[in-house]
Amino acid sequence: MKKIPIIQELEEFKKQGYEDNPNEQVIYIFENGFGASVILGKHSYGLEIMLITPDYEFDKDYVKSQLLKLESDLYYDVVGYLNKEKMNELLKGIQKIKPFLEVTE
Repeated sequence: MKKIPIIQELEEFKKQGYEDNPNEQVIYIFENGFGASVILGKHSYGLEIMLITPDYEFDKDYVKSQLLKLESDLYYDVVGYLNKEKMNELLKGIQKIKPFLEVTE
């Protein structure tokens, strides 16, 4: 059976998924409060990823604009049938999300 690929530089953010999930699951939670659930198994869209949002308020429109730059439906849906490279790209994109537009003078 295939396994969820390991992204070595993101290992410190990885947690085990829920035990009652019949598929293999890994959860990533990044320092910005955002994260992702990555699932692979019989009852999934192949290697799939879903955005996890933080518990605090954030600028939804600004976050959406950042996610749309990743060329995926990640803002509003599960993204499936990924390869390791696209999974890596999406995870690193989520890791870089800024919850608010930073205004500099």
